[in-house]
Amino acid sequence: MLSVGADIGALDASIGLRWDANVSRGLVHMVHSHYQDAKPVTAAVASHWQDSAPIKRPGASHWQDAAPVRSSTESKWQDSVRLRAVVAARYQDGLPVRSAATSAWQDTGRIRAAVSARWQDASPLRHAADSHWQEMQRLRASVASRWQDGTGARRFIVEDGRDATPISHAFASHWQDARKPPPGRSWHTIPPEPPHLCYDPADLGKLQFGLDTSALGVLAFWCRDDGGEQPAQIVVPARRVYIVINDVDLRRVDGNLPLPAYTLAMSLDADSWTWQWSATLHKAAVPLLAPARSGEPVEVEVKVNGVPYRLLVESMRRSRQFAQTRIEVSGRGTAALLDAPYAATQQFGNPSGPRSAQQLMLDVLTLNGVSIGWAVDWGLTDWQVPAGTWSHQGSYITALNAIAQAAGGYLQPHATARTLRVLPRYPVAPWDWGTLAPDIELPMDPVSIEGVEWVKKPDYTRVYVSGEGATGVLARITRTGTAGDELAPMVTDALITHADAARQRGRAILSDTGAQAMVSLTLPVLPETGLILPGQFIRRTDGAEVLQGYVRGMSLAWDRPKMRQTLEVQTHG
Repeated sequence: MLSVGADIGALDASIGLRWDANVSRGLVHMVHSHYQDAKPVTAAVASHWQDSAPIKRPGASHWQDAAPVRSSTESKWQDSVRLRAVVAARYQDGLPVRSAATSAWQDTGRIRAAVSARWQDASPLRHAADSHWQEMQRLRASVASRWQDGTGARRFIVEDGRDATPISHAFASHWQDARKPPPGRSWHTIPPEPPHLCYDPADLGKLQFGLDTSALGVLAFWCRDDGGEQPAQIVVPARRVYIVINDVDLRRVDGNLPLPAYTLAMSLDADSWTWQWSATLHKAAVPLLAPARSGEPVEVEVKVNGVPYRLLVESMRRSRQFAQTRIEVSGRGTAALLDAPYAATQQFGNPSGPRSAQQLMLDVLTLNGVSIGWAVDWGLTDWQVPAGTWSHQGSYITALNAIAQAAGGYLQPHATARTLRVLPRYPVAPWDWGTLAPDIELPMDPVSIEGVEWVKKPDYTRVYVSGEGATGVLARITRTGTAGDELAPMVTDALITHADAARQRGRAILSDTGAQAMVSLTLPVLPETGLILPGQFIRRTDGAEVLQGYVRGMSLAWDRPKMRQTLEVQTHG
């Protein structure tokens, strides 16, 4: 507050001025903000991380082969000068003490008296009556012998085996000697197989409905005969004994250097996109497993009964015990290069134009339009994604997982190549497994351990699957043969832009419902099957009991010479 007093002639006045500095003034320009959204930098030169060019100069290495020192005076260990003087020896042959009085041990005087000996040769008794055992008189009568040479039977009618009468009829033998065809022409007629009928001829004219009546008036029929079980692609025969020669060969890829291993463990499941592994090696492998200066881990190849797998060494630990020193290494598969810490966080999407889901994956595996060396083995039904629909921030592998999971799929690494397989979690719904041909049919004979864990989930029969924005679609997926009265929670994903994507996602949701069982099977690595990977459909038979389901996980344990694989099989009741 400011007051001013003034005298103006004969006029007296009092003038007051008031100034308030706390007046609110609105913001005029947004440029006064210290923070604002920056534009994304897409130029690769702006990246803080990139693959550096390998330095080939050996002078830059911290380790190299040292020049051998020939001077014996530099050796910390050498043969000492032998001392010939007897007085300098700590141990020598002692002089024998002849005096019996100074000997702690000596031959005692033998006591000849028989009464003083606890053990002595007894005087033989000649009288036969005093002997418990003696040679009896031999009985010459053959009737007293239990065993004797039997009289040869001359009658051939008592022989159990003899030459059979040859059968000349060719129709009684499955195999026979072929003959040259006679002159002329002949045709071999193959009788036609009876056609598969989806009805019982005895009930011809009767309708078999598959659903109860509804207000819509829709008729649904069932095929009465489903044709029985389909034959498996690989059938493991039932045997009393299974002989398997296990072999594990571990080598460093760069230089093909052998790595002697004592134990090995590997695991892979449907929710993992790469292998997890560990091994116990000899201490001599330490310099062969040191990471490069660029930070990339050492790549190794392990052959399990002749089948190769590529892996990365990410950690190493030394363990010492009495008389032995070993190292324990562990890591993941080569697909780990697509995830942290080897791959930085990036921004992915399709702002330029429409792309298919498979093309989106290929775009993810590029840098400035150039492939980074990885490929995709697509196993889902492809669908179209409009421009600007999808956006993702993360590593390469998180972006690939987001695309696969949108249609109910998952990722699985290739054994050796830099390829990722995109597989559906449920290629066939559980209610249609009866018509599915298994990949492997396995008897109970080679299974050493079986465990069962029962799981109960809600019996959903319908689910709504929706996209986002104007490019998304809304689909209602209902289990075939049901009224769809049990509704699952709605699923929303930006990549649901086509009915094919919605159908695959809905099938995966409705298939993972109801009564289930996780069955663990422990068995050898058989030559017929090798390692049984997740995603394979197997049928386990035990007499009349049949169990079938998808393999969701597997683990391998090798401790020379024993090798076992354990499968986690998901079945539905």
